[in-house]
Order: sequence, then C-alpha cells, then structure tokens
Amino acid sequence: MECFVRERSLNLWRRAGRLYLLVLILLGGSSRLFARSPVVMGHSTKIDSKILSEERELLIYLPNGYGAGSASDKYPVLYVLDGRSCFKHTAGIVHGLSESGGIPRMIVVGIANTNRWRDLTPTATLEHEESGGGEIFLRFLRDEVLPHITATYRVSNYRIFAGHSLGGLMVLQALMTMSETFQGYIAQSPSLEWDESFVSRFEGFLSGQESLPKQIHLSLGDERATREPFRRLVGVFDFKAPSDADWDWFIDDEENHMTVRLTSTLRGIQSIYRDWNLTSEQIVNMSIESVDAHYESASKQYDSPRTLPLGPLVEAGYFAIYHKRSVSRGLELFALAVERFPASPYSHDSLGEGFEHAGRLEEALAKYKQATRMAKALREPDLGYYYGHLDRVTKKLDRSESEE
Repeated sequence: MECFVRERSLNLWRRAGRLYLLVLILLGGSSRLFARSPVVMGHSTKIDSKILSEERELLIYLPNGYGAGSASDKYPVLYVLDGRSCFKHTAGIVHGLSESGGIPRMIVVGIANTNRWRDLTPTATLEHEESGGGEIFLRFLRDEVLPHITATYRVSNYRIFAGHSLGGLMVLQALMTMSETFQGYIAQSPSLEWDESFVSRFEGFLSGQESLPKQIHLSLGDERATREPFRRLVGVFDFKAPSDADWDWFIDDEENHMTVRLTSTLRGIQSIYRDWNLTSEQIVNMSIESVDAHYESASKQYDSPRTLPLGPLVEAGYFAIYHKRSVSRGLELFALAVERFPASPYSHDSLGEGFEHAGRLEEALAKYKQATRMAKALREPDLGYYYGHLDRVTKKLDRSESEE
C-alpha cells in the first residue's frame, strides 16, 4: 500500500511537471506574456531661464494623432502649475475628454517647481523669507515658457492656465496682471488666506475693466479657513465682473483641499468648453442652419476647426425617435449623417434604423446591407453590430411575407 501511494504521488508530480512544461511552451517561456512595457503619459524637457537664472523642467503631454498630423494642425495648450503633482491627472483628464469628443485634442504643459514658496506667492511674508516672487515667475512663464512651447510644438492661439492652492492664487494673479496671455483660467482652491488684501486688490482690478472676454472657473473644497475670502471673491465677480466675462464657481464639500483638484480639473475644463458641443435635445430643436452656425462660432471662440460631428448628429437622431417620438425628425438627421459622412457605415446603419422605426422595412434592409458591406470592407471590429441589425430586419420581412 505504501509503495502504491508513493508511486501514485510520483505520477501526480510527473503529471504536474508535464502540465507546467506545457504551460511554459504555450506561453513561450512566459517571458513574452509577462514582458513589461511602459504606459507613457508624456515626456519632460528642460529650458534655461534667464529670468529666474536656473534650469526649469517642463512636462509635456501630446494628444493622440499629434505625430501624424500636418503642419496646419494646431492644438490649444493647457498650462498647469505644480507640474510634478498635477501633470498626470490633468493630462489623463484631458486625454479622456478629448478622446470622447467633449473637448478638442490639446497639449498639456506642466511646470515643475524648484522653489514653490518663491514662485507661487504674489506677495512676501515674514514667515517665508523667499516668498513674493510670483510676478517674476509669471514673467518667466509669459516670456520664456510660452515662446518655447510655441516654437517647439504646433499650437493654436487658445491657452488655458490652471493651478491649485498657491497655484490657484497665481492663476488669479495672472488674470489681474497679464489677462491677455490666456483665454481660460482655472483657479482650484486658491490660497486666498495668503494675503488678506488679495480680494480687495482683485476687486479694484475688476472695477477698472470695461471688458474681460475670458472664461474663468473657480473652485473650493471643504476648507473652512478659505471659505469666507472665497465667498467674498465670488461676490466681487457677481458685482464687478464685466458682462462679457464668462465665469462660474462651485464649492465641493465632499472633497478636501487636495482631492478637490481632481474634480475641479474635470469641471473646470468642461466649464471652459461648455460651448464646444450641443446636446442632442438642442440639435433636435434647432434648425440645421442654426446648428452649423453654433459650431462655426465655437471654431472661432476656441481657435479650433469645428463642424457638427457624426456621433452627436446620430445621437440626436436617436433622441428624436426615442425621447421626442418624432421619427420624421430622426430620419431627417440620419439622412443628413449619410449626406455628410457617406463613407461611414455607422451613418448608413443609423438611417436603416430610422427606416425600420418608420415601418419602411425594405428601405431599412437596403441600408443595413450597405452598412454591413462597408463595415466588412473596413474590417470594423464591431461587425456583429451591423449583422445583428441586418438579421433583425430580415426576420421581420420573412414573418411579414409568411403572414401574407
């Protein structure tokens, strides 16, 4: 019995060994399967600053398609302070929003710190001997960083400046002292408590402005020490901001001083680009001429070419059918999608769905066939989506014929 158990155990180990060997063979020795490759968010570069008399590091995110673009393709730029701590989440949010069509593709530039107390404070205090160098730092940003980025990358004329905490304070300082430099400003939990006179000085600035065609987003987390000066700042905007200043604000009591920079980056960018898209309901309720005029206006506002995209156009068609119960409006929008995007199987498929909802099954079948052929030729990964629609309407027609 002991010999049998020992032999059986030996056989089990042999089988396990053969199984392990088989796994290694199938996995190519496992090295390729588990080989690591970095996920690259961007790259860093350094510039020699004559203004600051030091070398400064810049962190750069370039959007998808930048390398394959032509010389005429230009991108807006978002400059963010505290580069080492704020660059990654800012670039990630920009990437996600742009790839989903919520904003244009853009470049992100993070400015890394060397002496934060010196560079990100507009006024000096006895507590920090080197503080108060904010204006010199802003000069470095305007006169050295921006020209370097403009000379190195294909950039448009639309620039956004974002900062958190002391960085948020410097965003507001930049709005006061060099407002022509940026078109959008995102001040995240600005450290207004740094200088008790800051809000009063900002009020004086706004009082002297007849026009301020900028987009400004203010935010604050659950921070009691800054709550009172922040509300005073909001009041100053309420009563003193020129009518063409496009600004908004929010206090997020569910986030603290550090975590609010994540939510406020998302909300700030979305706020600045609120006119980039129209909602499905807006497209359904507007004339096509008015829709086109809106996107033409957005192109000028954001200095980025913009026309009504296929996705929002088709989504508006579905909104018309399912929410407005207007098949005719849905068909009109789907037909426009085919007219403007004839090479897209998605546009033909959507018109097929419109015909199907209208009970025009033969026309739906013809469109589904065309969409499926196009998707197959293009090797679309979701080919089953198109075949599903084709099969569905084919079965409907078969049932209709059998009933006759």
